[in-house]
Amino acid sequence: MFSTHHGAPIYRFVCSRTRFTFLLDCLRFDNIETRAERQATDKFAPFRDIFERFVSNSTKHYTPGNKLTIDEQLLSFRGRCPFKMYMPMKPAKYGLKIIMICDAENYYMCNAKTYLGKETVGRGRNVNIAQEITMTLMEPFLDAGRNLTMDNWFTSLPLTRQLYDRNTTCVGTIRRKGYIPMAMLGKSKQRKVNTSAFLFQENVTLLSYKAKKNKTVMLMSSLHNEVKIGDKGKAEIIHYYNKTKCGVDVLDQMCATYSMSRKTRRWPCCLFYGILNVTTINSFILYKLSGHATGSKRNERRLFMQDLAYEFTRPYAIQRLEVPTLSRSLKTLIRDCYNVPEQHLPPPPNPQPAESRQRCNICHWKTASKCKTRCLECNRPICPTHTRITCVECYRDNPQE
Repeated sequence: MFSTHHGAPIYRFVCSRTRFTFLLDCLRFDNIETRAERQATDKFAPFRDIFERFVSNSTKHYTPGNKLTIDEQLLSFRGRCPFKMYMPMKPAKYGLKIIMICDAENYYMCNAKTYLGKETVGRGRNVNIAQEITMTLMEPFLDAGRNLTMDNWFTSLPLTRQLYDRNTTCVGTIRRKGYIPMAMLGKSKQRKVNTSAFLFQENVTLLSYKAKKNKTVMLMSSLHNEVKIGDKGKAEIIHYYNKTKCGVDVLDQMCATYSMSRKTRRWPCCLFYGILNVTTINSFILYKLSGHATGSKRNERRLFMQDLAYEFTRPYAIQRLEVPTLSRSLKTLIRDCYNVPEQHLPPPPNPQPAESRQRCNICHWKTASKCKTRCLECNRPICPTHTRITCVECYRDNPQE
């Protein structure tokens, strides 16, 4: 990042490498004086305040469409964490699980909640965790005629009816549960491949689709209430599910394309990097919806992130121009990048000679000569061997070192 040959200069504009690593080491997200008291009842306490602010702002500044998707995102993490998950089907396998609701059309992250196990809904409560999380995340979007697409970890008959009572339909795959009739499980050898069986009860439709000889897919829907068969013998429920199920998955892929995550052993930092990734995507979606365009569709998001980075770093980079010990070559790069005109002022007056002679700052310590002359920029002692006399005109016209 901070290499003068391979790294982008914007990193050196803001701070030095030493300063950057120091800030990362000191990065905390809560008050350490009250952490022990809060952590006794909440293991997410070190990061809860920041996470809830992020989710609140994401929900407040966007009104989603009528197609939503709920799914989980796994942030890769191998350090110590009381709620670290193992998900063998995910590429990272170990990490922090975040359950998200996204807009199925533009992949905006509308609401999110970190999965903490039984403490996610409160320890001691005898409730279905998936159902409770879904209703909590959907609360801002209920009673508006929307539809929610979900996978078999969330889908259940009680949840489907509870959502329907709040004027919200749902479509999702479902596991084999006790209230599903045996005839719908597709075990009968008489059923042919690519055939569908429907079961209707009140406002809920159960579909059993035999995709292969030994594979049956079941879906539950409160959006569809009639038999519609499309291409290849697939019902309309399956086509709708395949079209709207990838909201969170696409968001996860977009985060991986331009990722800000860094290797860390502290789980709050892992969540912080994940928030930064989602924030840039949400802001980019809002930027496009407001009618702005930054370039071709191929690199539009990358250009937006570059402009965003330059705007955020501009005040700090310009402030560094006042640092007297900053190299003149870096000052020139900052002025050229941010279009800051150079102030043509006469060089500062020569500093007063030191009363006592001191060792030259550049000479080797074994052979350093003592001198009273000091540098105009950094005011460090420098001997005649490492001194170059430059007139005022050359000083203005040639700012390079």
